[in-house]
Amino acid sequence: MKRKFSLFTIFFLSFFILFYPKAISEDRCGKLFSELKNNYEIYEPDLPPRYIYEDFGFDLGVDWNLENREWDFKKSDQGFFIVGKIKDENLIGAIKAGDEIISIKHGNDLLDLRDLGLDNDHTFFEDNYDIGDPVEFKFKRGNDKFDLNLVKKEFDVVEPFMDIYIISLEVNDKTNKFIVRLKVDSQHIFSEDDKIYELAMKKLYVGNREIDDPDDFTYSCTYDVDEWSGENFALPIFGDFLDVHSVNYNTFEDYVTLKPYSNLIENHEDLGWDNELTVNYSYTGNYEFNNKYDLRNFPFDKQIIKIHYVSAEDLEEKFLSISDYSQNMLLNFKQKESITGWNIINASLNYEPHQDPISLYYYDGVSIKLELERKYGYYVYKVILPIILILMICWSSLWIPNKELESKLTITIVCLLSLIAYNFVIDKDLPKLEYLTILDWVILVSYFYATIPNFLAVLFFRLNKKQSKLELNFYEKISKQFGALSYIAIVLIIIFYHAQSNLSSAASIISWMSFG
Repeated sequence: MKRKFSLFTIFFLSFFILFYPKAISEDRCGKLFSELKNNYEIYEPDLPPRYIYEDFGFDLGVDWNLENREWDFKKSDQGFFIVGKIKDENLIGAIKAGDEIISIKHGNDLLDLRDLGLDNDHTFFEDNYDIGDPVEFKFKRGNDKFDLNLVKKEFDVVEPFMDIYIISLEVNDKTNKFIVRLKVDSQHIFSEDDKIYELAMKKLYVGNREIDDPDDFTYSCTYDVDEWSGENFALPIFGDFLDVHSVNYNTFEDYVTLKPYSNLIENHEDLGWDNELTVNYSYTGNYEFNNKYDLRNFPFDKQIIKIHYVSAEDLEEKFLSISDYSQNMLLNFKQKESITGWNIINASLNYEPHQDPISLYYYDGVSIKLELERKYGYYVYKVILPIILILMICWSSLWIPNKELESKLTITIVCLLSLIAYNFVIDKDLPKLEYLTILDWVILVSYFYATIPNFLAVLFFRLNKKQSKLELNFYEKISKQFGALSYIAIVLIIIFYHAQSNLSSAASIISWMSFG
């Protein structure tokens, strides 16, 4: 006889399958949190992991290799290695990111870094020297070379991983701002020697440590940020973005995630995880940033967007370390070209230390820099070309018989009113500027050229009445031959002048005019 299941039984089984594992996870996570809270002195959850570095206060610059998906050392055209992240605040100003390293000298040993076969993963030039060793570096910046004596030091710092992802970005050049939705991920990694790792494995590991069990796994715990920080447990990062105009906290989502990894678990080992515990702090939200736009080449302009995050702890205490994910996500955002009205022509991610105006100390920072070029098609096809057509219609009145003054004036006045209407259309898209853009100059010149046929119509009418045929023919010939052509020539001169004087904000379509 077949066994029948009641609706209650089916509901209970469904609830068990769907929610029981989660209930177990929450119970384990709750016990872990209570253990950290009740045994604060043992596990010290308020203290982040620290790392010891031995170097000369800077790292070699690296570039992201898109093909191999890894960081490679950045080199100049001559193959010289380049200064990257500066970690010693005493070096800020003395050297800069991008300086070339020509040679290093210790005692009588003169070395060229290009001859050392450096590997970004395994081989570091600092390993050739001991703590306290003085080394003379020869740097090159542009065409200038300079020497600097540095000593190998030991740095004991906190260095969390940090990633910044741009989810969406909207440019508002009328208000000198841009709105961006950002996701920030950060991570502390505790080693297997740390007691907090041992506790996490005890509470969250499922399996048999004595045998290699393919079914082994570890639970992941998610905690409320206020709950976590309320107990003074350490968060991987604490800082803020610069040049923020406003923050929409209604759009924010944040959480803390804790998960242990073990080489006892097959897929953890395959993914390259050691015996370690990760504490992740993630948040997503909408920011509005202030930004200074140079619109003199509008609508053939390019702009720089910069998002700069700065740690709240100075360089002596904390470094920030960007992982591969930030670079991958930035390249992905660039390829999608998802900024309305703009093309992304370049995107870079850099370490950039910052000194607050009221502070004596430098703080580590990370900046995302986007170089944008305006999509000018709308303004060319819907504004500039119609204006040119209106001017051509206006100047076509020269071919109407001179005695038809009323017909000529009707055409020229209608053209002038059309230009005024176009000016209102464009004006609503731009801020009130203290200078004229390319489009402003084009419209201003168009006003001037729209009024000339008006005066010529009256002049030719008067000359025709006076029977001054010779003088009339001369003015008519000059006006018909050079009137419209001179307008086009002046427009090109305006664009050429702006390309020469504002090359940094000139789009590629006009930057060639600078001959730079």
